[in-house]
Amino acid sequence: MRLRTWFLRDVVDAIEREHAGDVQDRLKARLPERLAEHLDSSYLHGAAPTDTISLDDGEELLLAVDTALGNGSGSVLEEAANGLATRVLSQGGGVVVLGDLLGTMRRMRAPLERPFVNVDLVYQLTETDTGFSLTLGIAGRPRSARMLRYLGVGTIRAAHRFSRETDEGDFKLYAEVSGDRANISARYRQPVSQPGAPEEAPTPSRRPSRRMRSATQPRLAAEVERILGHAASAPPPDEVRRRPSTMPPPGTSPMADVSPASVPPAHSPSGVRARTMIDRDDESAPGPESGTGSAG
Repeated sequence: MRLRTWFLRDVVDAIEREHAGDVQDRLKARLPERLAEHLDSSYLHGAAPTDTISLDDGEELLLAVDTALGNGSGSVLEEAANGLATRVLSQGGGVVVLGDLLGTMRRMRAPLERPFVNVDLVYQLTETDTGFSLTLGIAGRPRSARMLRYLGVGTIRAAHRFSRETDEGDFKLYAEVSGDRANISARYRQPVSQPGAPEEAPTPSRRPSRRMRSATQPRLAAEVERILGHAASAPPPDEVRRRPSTMPPPGTSPMADVSPASVPPAHSPSGVRARTMIDRDDESAPGPESGTGSAG
């Protein structure tokens, strides 16, 4: 796996245009000697188009440049990739598709693959409801995914500027690295609602409608009238307490406390039968004389 030397030269030249001062001297002072020798001006500008360096040294060098001139967030490499893509897009040749950012990015695959030699570069572009997603990577190389993330973001920004599909304020980029893959999501469209999707029912108001109130009022009035009528027909509490109880006190016989008024009168049929039974009992009871006569 190799990386072309002219790509390193173009990246360094793009960085020098963005940063004031002698960039190569600053980089040589901060980079290891093994890497700094690849940044020598005579070496870079004297290299043939077919010259290459190992991919390990190339990606280590580019990430070290980003850390030396920036804060390691990838901003330096993103700016360099933006400048390189701008040069490609400005040359014409049918690369730019006006009003179609996704179509422009489909044609930017070749410029991104060209610097790599004997490398199977993953370039997967998928349209989404809000834009598209781009997946970049080299199998088994997480460090390459970091480098490709920064290069991909810079390329997409340049393509967006040339395609003119949407305003800058509506354009958002989200990028992350997962293993040996760099995933970049471009969002610049409003999601389209699916046809036939059920609409959300409006939240009902807590206040009942006029029809519900009119149907409820007669029932409430009838219930109130029934309660008031029942209260009017019931005796007052004092009268209920003054009524004598018909039940005998606990522990007494029902006939133990019978008032004379409760005994039936003699002239009534029940009274005659009662009196006759009493007389018969008196006649059958032995007197004191009958007892002495039997003894003699």
